[in-house]
Formats: sequence, structure tokens, C-alpha cells
Amino acid sequence: MDRPLRFSQLSPKRKILVRLCQSINYGHIQNLKVEGHEPVLQGTSAIATADIRLDAEDSGRSELEVDDFILCEEVRRLIALFDRIQNATISKIEVRAGLPRRISLEHHISEKKIWHYLSVVRQAGSRDPVRRTVVDPEK
Repeated sequence: MDRPLRFSQLSPKRKILVRLCQSINYGHIQNLKVEGHEPVLQGTSAIATADIRLDAEDSGRSELEVDDFILCEEVRRLIALFDRIQNATISKIEVRAGLPRRISLEHHISEKKIWHYLSVVRQAGSRDPVRRTVVDPEK
């Protein structure tokens, strides 16, 4: 049986992204570059926007207070997506309750890579036990 992925096992850049999501709590991150399978926040045009409710108290994520914890499914899926893509731009990461809930992914691709790319995106977002795939009609 696989051991659950922990925060302490992440690379420093991935840890920064997880902490940023936790500190935003509700909002989004725009224009996040992914280079060499790693998120790049420093020296880029990435923008973090927090939605602040004025009619309720913002409690924040409890994990902000601890050094290590087991990563939830949404974070594991985001990490798996980083592992699948080499270089891309994530147009938007929607953050709710301190967790990355939805992404919009930009990826400059050649025509040769389009079928593989579509397959990767669908696999990352699939909730089915059997992964959905795209078949290249030219093969």
C-alpha cells in the first residue's frame, strides 16, 4: 500500500505554492508558470488575489500552523499535473477553503503534441477509476 504524500516530501517551490493557497484561503492565482515540472512564483507575472468576505470571519486553514501534514486529494492532483507537464502556464488556479479546486491551463503546443496533451489534461481531471484518453485519429 502506498504511503500518503506529505507536505514535507514536496520540493521547496511546491511547498511555497501550497502555503500560498492556504494563506489566500478564498481567491485565485493567475499566470503561474510551470518550468521543469515546478511552479515558478518569483520573478514572474503571477498574481495572487484573495476574496475577502466582509460579512463573516475568515478562519483560515489549520495546516498553516503546522510543519507537516498529509496532502489532500486536490493538492495531490495538482502535484500529479506538475509531474505530467514540463513547461506551461496555468492561467488561473481557483482557491477555495485554502485548497486548489480548479485550474485553467495554457500550454503552447505543436500539432504533434496536441493528442498527448489532451490525454494528459483529461487524465489529471478524471474522477473515473478508468482514465479517459484521447485517441489520435492519424494512428
